[in-house]
Amino acid sequence: MRDSGGLIVSLTPSISPRRGVFESTTFIILLEDVMEHVAVLLIRIFIYHFILDTVWFIKVSLGQATRVGLA
Repeated sequence: MRDSGGLIVSLTPSISPRRGVFESTTFIILLEDVMEHVAVLLIRIFIYHFILDTVWFIKVSLGQATRVGLA
């Protein structure tokens, strides 16, 4: 099969005669996928904590302003 650039594209994975090359390539692809999921999870946790810290700061600031206003 040929793509638009004229290169031959194989539909079957090429397994090297050396043992373990195909398996290590598959492992690297799986590892990249896992790392992508971990990165997304860490970004979500960071955003969640940033929102919680912002809400806490606003509540504390309003509480101090109310105490100063009442004093």
